[in-house]
Amino acid sequence: MNQVARWLVAGALLVSCGAGTSNETALAELGWAGDVLTVAAVADFTPPQACGSAKVPGGQPIPALAALDDDATQAVTALGEHVEGAPFVARYEYEIFSRTATELILLGSDDDGRRSSAEFRRVGEAWKPKGWGTCEWGADRFELAKWVIDERVDVDGDSQVLHLVAADNCGVVTDAGHEVVVVADYGEDTIEIAVWEALDPPPNEGDQFGELGCPLDQTVFLAVVLTEPIDGRAIIGAYDSPYGFVGD
Repeated sequence: MNQVARWLVAGALLVSCGAGTSNETALAELGWAGDVLTVAAVADFTPPQACGSAKVPGGQPIPALAALDDDATQAVTALGEHVEGAPFVARYEYEIFSRTATELILLGSDDDGRRSSAEFRRVGEAWKPKGWGTCEWGADRFELAKWVIDERVDVDGDSQVLHLVAADNCGVVTDAGHEVVVVADYGEDTIEIAVWEALDPPPNEGDQFGELGCPLDQTVFLAVVLTEPIDGRAIIGAYDSPYGFVGD
């Protein structure tokens, strides 16, 4: 996903948590203390995977695809009859990723190994195209965030708490209380850190969508609780700056 698309996705998912006591309570439950969010580091984290409409829970393998049958062939035919869908039918060979009584998801590949996904909804006795496009397998609903060590706090070699400043792209963490997962890989001389941020908001009642926008260059202060003391080990994985998206 390119940077503009990520801004749009993250902006579209911004949620208003409200003001006053309810917002303060929600932040307290997430581990906020003043301007710092406390996060317990985990040893491993595998975000959900997605290729367009095809989605796989974190840590599970991508299932084998099934050949088209008459039912799924009807869906491909319907997609080919759509003026914008016809080029995809001409280019990609589709197979069945998943199917329920009301939803069908197909994955296609071309001669160059590129992929496409197509999603359908059951209307009466036929499948109706809902969405399609090119895709590639990657993390779904989570993105890696840039981070640096918080210069406001000295790194204590005997401590199990590491203070970081992480990118908060589009303000999804501070404005909406989205999940942050910190992964720590402990070596003999180093501790490697990775910070994941969820784009999806936590569940809330009532109207969840606030103004759509995407403030850039936001940051969030993290107090990362490690399972081992730093013990003089180098902290690796930091960026020159916490701003922007990983891969830019």
